[in-house]
Amino acid sequence: MSGTSQQAQAGLPPTVPPKPGAIAPAEAWARIAAIARPLPAERVPVSRAAGRWVAEDLHARLSLPHDTNSAMDGFAVRADDVPATAAPIAGESRAGAPFTGDAPAGAVIRIATGGALPSTFDAIVPIELAEVDEAAQTVALPAARLGAHVRHAGEDVREGDLLVAAGTRLAANHLVALAAAGIAEVPCARRPVVSIVVTGDEVVPPGTTPSTGQVIDVHGTALPALIEASGGVVGEVRHAADGRSELGGVLDALAPADVVIITGGLSVGRHDWTRPALADRGAELLVERLLMRPGQPTAVAVSAEAGGVSRLWFGLPGNPVSAYVVATLLLTPTLRALAGDPAAAIVPRRARLRQAAQPDARRWLALRAELELGEDGEEVVVLDGQASHMMGDLARADGLALLEPGDAPLDAGAEVPVVLLPGLER
Repeated sequence: MSGTSQQAQAGLPPTVPPKPGAIAPAEAWARIAAIARPLPAERVPVSRAAGRWVAEDLHARLSLPHDTNSAMDGFAVRADDVPATAAPIAGESRAGAPFTGDAPAGAVIRIATGGALPSTFDAIVPIELAEVDEAAQTVALPAARLGAHVRHAGEDVREGDLLVAAGTRLAANHLVALAAAGIAEVPCARRPVVSIVVTGDEVVPPGTTPSTGQVIDVHGTALPALIEASGGVVGEVRHAADGRSELGGVLDALAPADVVIITGGLSVGRHDWTRPALADRGAELLVERLLMRPGQPTAVAVSAEAGGVSRLWFGLPGNPVSAYVVATLLLTPTLRALAGDPAAAIVPRRARLRQAAQPDARRWLALRAELELGEDGEEVVVLDGQASHMMGDLARADGLALLEPGDAPLDAGAEVPVVLLPGLER
């Protein structure tokens, strides 16, 4: 079967030879990763640090528990001095209001869970085992075991203990321990600011009914979601009409940003101005094109900005599906790396094809797919609509099945790498 016939059978239109300078996705990532380093650290209130990557090891400022305290409601006693008869109740200790008086020999202290244990007491008798005479302010108690129901200061965490290692992405469980151990601020790599420029005379805002030849702007909706999920901050979202000067004017008017995304204008037509605009700004190409389908019309560049800082430029295909695929494989790990993730590189999982698939002889394929649990583990189900203009199946997809170039068809059951879509990682 010819390559053209095989692609048609797989739901893909016939292919043309890859353009010069196209490289595999892994090589593209290697070039980007070589310069995508964590941004300078800033101090972030711990209450706002969820989702951020910490730049340094975090050590406890306080021991946990801070004080030796009771694990039960009951009575604090001296284990070797529990009277056989009713004992006088000398006072009370509860959380936030410790007992500060004197307790003579044979006396006990009423204590609540979390209440500080007075220094000369060493055991707790639970309230359920006590016979209290409130009128006489006495209590009859059984014998107590030394240390019973006592939480000792520092038994959980000691001052100076490592709580969270550098490079960890903070979640609510980390914040519990950090706040309890006295940490109010944490050093985190600054979140990269990302601006978006959507190009094209044909693009109209969401909510508009497009006229003939017009398309709704998808990039200004989908890309901000990817940026935020990957640790970035959305800067500006602008539109540029087709034209070298029009695009250049929008780019030059942008506020400072660590990354600028330009969608569209990357082919070789008369109205494609993204590559010239990058050259006009002295940007050095890291990636000229991708040896991948969808996503070949992609460009990644770097430029030196004022103050000696670098700016990354991502030229993404104007086609929304192609742009989403490239953003998943290259943009999201770049933003994570800038935001301080030491493990930003995407590591595909392996899954078995439920149905046969035909690779492309000359380029990588990134096929929209669903992951399902089969008898022998995860199975990848390649969806029907694989042409780059087909967006309906993208809403059903869990991930991208990556097929390396080759002539031989892949049988059902063959293992292939699969990248889960951002936000759907398991």
